[in-house]
Amino acid sequence: MFTDDPGRVVEHSTVVAVSPEGDVERLSPETIAGTDQVMQAARAVRQAVGAGPDATRALCDEVASRVEAPATVAVVVERHDAVAWSEGDREPLDRRTVVACEAGR
Repeated sequence: MFTDDPGRVVEHSTVVAVSPEGDVERLSPETIAGTDQVMQAARAVRQAVGAGPDATRALCDEVASRVEAPATVAVVVERHDAVAWSEGDREPLDRRTVVACEAGR
C-alpha cells in the first residue's frame, strides 16, 4: 500500500464553489457526495472525472442542487505540494476546471 512514492506534488480531484466575487469555497463531503465520509466523497469525484464528461457533468449538477447560495460549482483537479499542505498551506499550486455549472440561481 505504501511502497510507491507519489512525489512531493500530488493531484487531487474535488468539487469547489466559486462565489460571484471569485472566492473559492471547499465543499464538504456531505455536499459533494451526500456522505460524511471524506474518502467516499473523494472516490465519487475521482470516479466521475475518470468516467468522462457525461459523468463529470452529472456530478456537477448533483452537487449544484445541494448548494443554496449563488455560485459556480466546479469539478476541479488541483495539484498540491504535500509538504506545504502538511504545514498548513492549503492553496493549490494550480487548479484545472474539468466542468462547471451554476447553483443557487
